[in-house]
Amino acid sequence: MTLKFPIVILIVFCGLSCETDPDINLDVDQSPVVYAIFDKADSVNNIFLTKTFSGDPLGAYHNAKIIDSLYYDNVDVTVRLFFEHKTDSGLIIEKKNVKGEEGLFFNKEAGIFSSQSIRYVFKQSLSDCYAIRAWIKIPGKDTLVYNTEVINTPKINSPKSDASYIALRPDMAFSVHWQGNSWNEIKIQIVVNTKTETSISKDTLTYFKKGLSFQEGSDSKSFVASFSYDSYLGLLNSTLDTVSPVEFRQIEDISLEVSCGNQIFKDYMDHYYQLSDEVPTISTSQAPSLFTSKSSKKLKGLQFDPASIDYMKQDPLLKKFNFVYY
Repeated sequence: MTLKFPIVILIVFCGLSCETDPDINLDVDQSPVVYAIFDKADSVNNIFLTKTFSGDPLGAYHNAKIIDSLYYDNVDVTVRLFFEHKTDSGLIIEKKNVKGEEGLFFNKEAGIFSSQSIRYVFKQSLSDCYAIRAWIKIPGKDTLVYNTEVINTPKINSPKSDASYIALRPDMAFSVHWQGNSWNEIKIQIVVNTKTETSISKDTLTYFKKGLSFQEGSDSKSFVASFSYDSYLGLLNSTLDTVSPVEFRQIEDISLEVSCGNQIFKDYMDHYYQLSDEVPTISTSQAPSLFTSKSSKKLKGLQFDPASIDYMKQDPLLKKFNFVYY
């Protein structure tokens, strides 16, 4: 049952929305929570800083909507970037300090938590950056110091480039080979156009694998993963309608994205997936933060090779989808 409050009560809540230090109903102090993921592909990066809280005097449900309950005032964020430049005369190491600029933005619809967020932005290319250190000064608290390496973009060895041919048959899965990092994910997306008598629609079929650790050979950074023909049939059956009259279907695009994260990222994701199905518990220890690096590489315009298309044309399991291949 949804509770509906009179408008006068909502006005009272709005009048309380500038409370900077809400009372805590547990005998624990507010803890900073830092969230930052850096990517060499980004020229603008963000550090998010929030804090733990609990509910007095109005309760956690109401305080969660008050931005001052979630964020600190007068925070100073300084970032030091470490660059490595290769020149004809050798390797040059450069350090550069950048101030984080505080910004207020809306990143979601209003709900349980305030729809406003505070981020600290620094605009700097990370193309040659190999490490980042940040100092976060919060009034009344010890300075927080965070460090992370900045990982390189994963190198996809197979398929080699956009518009490559790929094999996909019952006896030959589509294999992806790449040079990765501690955490590895792959995402394959197949865009299908469907033509009926009255319309043309588009469906995106997505195959996703996370936490991949299949090592190839003796190189600990070399990985391989496969997308089977059965997985392809499963995507088609779970996504595409086979009841409505269809004139034809055609694959518009096949894309592959490999995403990697460093060891800190892996530890966080392992912990997240371990706890995601459990009921959260109250802990007096400091709330976990994330200060890490990830990177991704995407290939587009992949195509089934002629042998795969010849098989698919004859496969009775595909006939109900009315695919055309040209």
